[in-house]
This record gives sequence, C-alpha cells and structure tokens, in this order.
Amino acid sequence: MQFLPPALRVENRIRAVRQALVKAGYTAPAVAALLQTERYSTNREEDGIVFERRLAGDSASAIAARLFHLNLDVDQVLWDRALPELPAVALEEFGLATVKGGVLRAKVRLVPHGDIFIACDPGSQSESPDHVTGVTNPAGVLADLAIRRPARLGLDLGCGCGIQALLMARHCERVIATDLNPRALEFTRLNAAINGVDNVECRLGSFFEPIAGLEFDLLLCNPPYVISPDNQFLFRDSGLPADSLCRRLVGETGLHLAEGGFAQMLISWAQPKDRPWDEIVAEWVAGAPCDAWFLHYSTEDPLTHAAKWNQPFRMADVAGFPAALDRWTAYYREQGIDQIGFGAVILRRRADGDNWVRSDKLRVGLGPAGDQVLRVFSAEDLLRGAGGDKALLATPLRLAAGHRLETTLVQGSTGRWEQVEVRLILTTGLGFQGTLDLPVAQFLAHLDGEKTVAEAATTAANESGLPSAELGRYRQSALQAVRSLLELGFLEAS
Repeated sequence: MQFLPPALRVENRIRAVRQALVKAGYTAPAVAALLQTERYSTNREEDGIVFERRLAGDSASAIAARLFHLNLDVDQVLWDRALPELPAVALEEFGLATVKGGVLRAKVRLVPHGDIFIACDPGSQSESPDHVTGVTNPAGVLADLAIRRPARLGLDLGCGCGIQALLMARHCERVIATDLNPRALEFTRLNAAINGVDNVECRLGSFFEPIAGLEFDLLLCNPPYVISPDNQFLFRDSGLPADSLCRRLVGETGLHLAEGGFAQMLISWAQPKDRPWDEIVAEWVAGAPCDAWFLHYSTEDPLTHAAKWNQPFRMADVAGFPAALDRWTAYYREQGIDQIGFGAVILRRRADGDNWVRSDKLRVGLGPAGDQVLRVFSAEDLLRGAGGDKALLATPLRLAAGHRLETTLVQGSTGRWEQVEVRLILTTGLGFQGTLDLPVAQFLAHLDGEKTVAEAATTAANESGLPSAELGRYRQSALQAVRSLLELGFLEAS
C-alpha cells in the first residue's frame, strides 16, 4: 500500500493537509466538544451511531470529522465549499480519499491527537491481518508514561501507526521506527509527512533484527502483548505461547540501550493463582544489566480478557464471537492461566553495581508522567547510594510540582472539628497518594530546595515548639516520610 507518491513526499506538499484541517477547526479540542467526550478515538459501533448524529451540522469541522473520523461519505461539493484549501481532488492525489460520482470517500481514518494528526486503517478494514490501528487507549498510556528529555537516538519498536515515533521525534535527534508489518511502516511514513516530521527512519523486521549493533537512549514499545491462541492480527497476536513475547522483549531490551538509556513498554503476563504478580515479572530481568520498575495496571479473568479482545469483531461475525470466547478460554485452561495481568515496565541500562527491581500497583493515570519516572529513578539512586541516612539528611529537597494536600475533618463528640487524615496527592503523572500526620505535613512545607532535610526538620520542630529532647525522634519520623515520598516521586533534589 502506497498512500503518498514519492514525488509528493519529497515536495512536502502533504503538510497542506494538516494546515487545512487545523484551519477548518478539525482539532482535538474541537472534536471532543463536538462529540461531547474526551474518548473520541473509540471504534465501538454503538459510539459511531451516536457520533454520526452529533456531527450532523455543516461546519467545516463537522464535515471533516464525518469524513476522517467516522469515515462516512461526504458530498464533494459540500467538502470543497467547506475546505477550499484542501479540495477533494487533492485528497485523492495524496491517496487519502477517492472521488466517484461526486462523492468523497476516505481511504484512511485521520484523527487529531494533541497537536498532531494520526492516520490509520478505517474500522471497516479491521478484519485484515495487517490492519493498522490508530491512537488506542494502550498507545495513549505509553505516550503518557514516556520520558520526554533530549536524546540522541530513539527507537519505536513495533511502531504501528507511528504515534510514539512522532512524539519522540520532538526531543530525539533521530528516531528509528520498526515493525514486522509493511503497512504499519507506510502509515508511519505518511503520518510523519503529514506532520512535517523529517527525523524518523522506518525499518522492516522483527524484534531487534532491524537495529542490530545500535544502542538507544530511549526505546518505546507497544508490542502485540495479548495472550491469545490465535495468529490472526499482527497488532494483537504474537503467535508465541502465553506471555513468552513479553518475557523475551523485557529480557533482551537492556542489551540495546546505551548506558543510562531508558526503555518503556507495555506488557501482559500469565497469572496463576498461587504466585504474586511481581514475583513473575521480576524473573524476566534476572541477569539483565538494567534497573527495572514494573507497573501493574489491571488484572482480568480469562473470559473478560477474551471478550475484550474479540469484542471489536463481534458485529462482523456474530456467530463466531461465542466460538472465539470458547477457544480462548480453553487455551487459558490448557496453559494453566488463571488470570491475565496488564501493565508496563521501565528499564534503565546500568552496567555498574547491583541492579534493582521494584513493583507498584497503579490506581489511575493523570497524564504525562515522564518527569515523575525520572524522579523515581533518581530517588532510587539516592536512597540506595552510599551514606545512608546521614547523606539523606544532608540533601536539599523540595516538593515536585503538581501536588495538593487534603485534610479530612469530622465533628467530634464535643462538637469541635477533629482531624482524621492528611493526604498528599499527586495531581499529575501516575497519581500516587500518601497519608501523613500533621507534624510531617508541616515539615514538608519547609522543604524548599535550599534547606537540607535535617535543617527543614529542625526549623519545623522549633516552629511547633517541640522540646529539644524530642528532636531526634522527630527527625527520624521526617526521614521515614522523606524516604516514602521520594520513592513515589513526590520529592526531588534541587
């Protein structure tokens, strides 16, 4: 499949598509407002029926959304009148649509995501084995988790539509995007051209074959992690038993990172009843030259998992849906899989010293978390470094941006309000929370990035009138809180 003729790609004329759509008001905020939902990337048929009715107007943004978001036919005259800078003949020339009998029909789904546009296969082609998905929920999770710091070389492993590669291209000098699916690479090239991105290189191949000998500063991967008995869709099925794909990727990735480089990928794992999830995934990095942070998002029973991943195809094959559920659940029984876990892993190459592994369960994500990820890794270095408590007491710290302190009061037996809980909440990133007592909360107010932990504790103790004999105990209490909050990314060194 070749959407864009090479001559047009060289001339960068395809950038006119993005410019015209933005001018027409076909942007992420506008689409969310038109459809009255932030989750407008859904492919569910019932949502499409509702969305079609919400886009019944004749505004340029509604017309663009009907064509490229819902892939509905649009009258050519109506389109040309609404978007004169992007006539139907130009869309046909770029390979994005066809014109026949005065009717404009999209060949791709083209959806705004943030300030970029992402093209993928229309939902009507979802039964094709080489179907290329767009900005799915998992893709959004990985994009939010990704570290966004300047880097020399980035890798989008299993790039699909190229969303991770395009976002990496903003802070990496060079990005390589690989995929086993040639159509995925074609979509990545198309999306790079539409968005004016010229530092992404596409390579065809499986696993790490296309990038042998290279070391990366940042590696992002949204693999076909679904545990399934099928080998039907390249974006979903690995064709490998159980969770062996993720196990292999996690075990080998560190060998392809530069020293200090990070890898972030989505994973799933087979979960027997008699083993903790973190024990299972920790085995995957045994002997790897990496520090590893595993994040657990959710766990599903076999039937729920099977239904979720076969749900998009139930309308196309109503009779086949029950058979697929039975086939998948039988496979899980044969494999001894009681549950399926889903999450992410963050790896950092560190060849010197003993590598560490930690695991956390997540409650909810609240947007970009890259800065918090870096704070957590820096905190682990500080807490595991030489010097122990003495070094930590001598370290200037401050609360990271994006937090709030909530106090819960109840009316006591005397009629007065009594404090029952103080909770510190991260309002961005991974949304961690922690409970504090009031003296520790007062101590945190003195962590201004200039005072050391010891100085802040002394200042807070004096301010509250604490007897000098209690200062040592107060410092230890403050130190314990500092350790916990550092581990979760609430604090950062100056």
